[in-house]
Amino acid sequence: AIVSDVAGTTRDTVDSLITRERGNGEEKKYRIIDTAGIRKKKKVEYGSEFFMINRAFKAMKRADTVVLMLDAANGIVDQDRILAERISSEGRSCVIALNKWDLIPNKDENTFQKAVDHIRSSLPTLKWAEVAVISAATGQRTEKLLEAIDKSSLQFSKRVSTNVLNEVVNDATMWMAPPTIRSRSGKIYYALQVSTAPPTFVFFVNDPKLFT
Repeated sequence: AIVSDVAGTTRDTVDSLITRERGNGEEKKYRIIDTAGIRKKKKVEYGSEFFMINRAFKAMKRADTVVLMLDAANGIVDQDRILAERISSEGRSCVIALNKWDLIPNKDENTFQKAVDHIRSSLPTLKWAEVAVISAATGQRTEKLLEAIDKSSLQFSKRVSTNVLNEVVNDATMWMAPPTIRSRSGKIYYALQVSTAPPTFVFFVNDPKLFT
């Protein structure tokens, strides 16, 4: 692929197929959908860039795992928060890749954890997503990124047994009771998983209006 560090150079989404041998010796194939970089909203006008962003959002819908690429040198911007919310609302699994880690000076054993804590607080809708530090320029830790994608994709397709799910719901309601509105208390009778990718759950309750 021909690339540039000038924003807005890439217009279309580009599919690439790669094969990697994983830890168990099995060869695994990945389809990587490289989308155009999405700039701050105020700079986007109706035209080629508008359609470019729509193509990126469509690519998000057909992905098992979305890699949200953040810039370690420039920090988190408003557009990153908007994309994080979009990934969450689309129900995609996600790995956060903190790029340009090689440019961070004076790193020590606490630098990574501080970066993760900052991402968790800045992007609360993706606080569950694993964070991987990489350098696209040097190739540093890109295999670790694929390992994180493997784990995220596995969780995306996971099915939880009904017994385990209801045990978790019972424990959760003992820890925090469902809401009460005008002296009516919410009650959860039963829960089950109805599909995967993304994992989707149905709760049977006394009155759905009592639950936010």
